[in-house]
Formats: sequence, C-alpha cells, structure tokens
Amino acid sequence: MGYDQLQLGLERKQAGRDHMESVDADWLRRAREYARLISEAMGLVTSDAIHRAVDAGEMPAPARPQSYGCIFRGEHWQYLDMAPTTIATGHGRKISTWRWID
Repeated sequence: MGYDQLQLGLERKQAGRDHMESVDADWLRRAREYARLISEAMGLVTSDAIHRAVDAGEMPAPARPQSYGCIFRGEHWQYLDMAPTTIATGHGRKISTWRWID
C-alpha cells in the first residue's frame, strides 16, 4: 500500500512540474540561463540566487512561485548536495546545490 501512495505522489509531482514548464516557460528559460552563468562562475548554484535576482529587480518574478522548483530540471544540471537556504523566509531549510555540466 505504501508503494502505491509513493508512486502516486511521484506521478503528481511530475505532472505539476510538467505543468509549470508550460505555464512559465519564458521565465524558466531566463532563470536557467542566469543559474547557468552563476554555476560557471562560482562552481555551484542554488535557487537562492534566483530569488535574490528577482528580489533585486534583476529578473521578473515567475508567474507562480512553484516555478522555482523547476529551474534545475534537465540533463545539464548535476545535483551536488544540500545546504541551508540563505533566504529568511526559508527558515534555514535545506535546499539543493547544483552544477551546470556540458
């Protein structure tokens, strides 16, 4: 029974991310390019960098906040580790660190 619920949850997560990809495609393209540049300069990147760019007015806000969860989808992003968020509203929760690879 637990596996069925896990599978259903994973399928819903995938469907939600697929939906965000279509709803916010232009924003995600910009956010991914911004993240790629940071990764190439610093060796890694988190979604915090995109949040800071939006907060500073360097990028528009996404159509929906869930779009932040889709930034690092795709074959060129390599998961590295977890680190605490530096965004106050994240309350120090752990977020993924990523690296762009060709």
